[in-house]
Amino acid sequence: MLQVELPHIGPYTPVRPLGEGSTTSTYLYRHEQRKKYVVIKITRAPLIALAEKEAFLARAKLLKKLKHRNMSEIVDSGMLQIGEPADDYGYLVVQYIEGSTIRARFAPGQCYAPDEVRAALFPL
Repeated sequence: MLQVELPHIGPYTPVRPLGEGSTTSTYLYRHEQRKKYVVIKITRAPLIALAEKEAFLARAKLLKKLKHRNMSEIVDSGMLQIGEPADDYGYLVVQYIEGSTIRARFAPGQCYAPDEVRAALFPL
């Protein structure tokens, strides 16, 4: 996780860290006007070159167009300046969906019946 105090991002107030992956750190934020929670994923490495920043924003724009009932929707994206001197980090604001994660539901190394997995991945 980024080792700094989490900043407000637009109308979003930081709540707590959620986890970290190989390329992003994930945090729970709250949209103050709408009283809803969102997940904000912040790149773990700063985006230094202009080409990196443009590529990140272009991919975020494409991801925002993806709509499917089994996917969390991308709500917003942008650049965030963190640190001294300030570095630019890309962020994605993602719809927060309550419930357990796939990782929590299915333990690694275990075998599960296809019907059980299908029901978890594709609920009616």
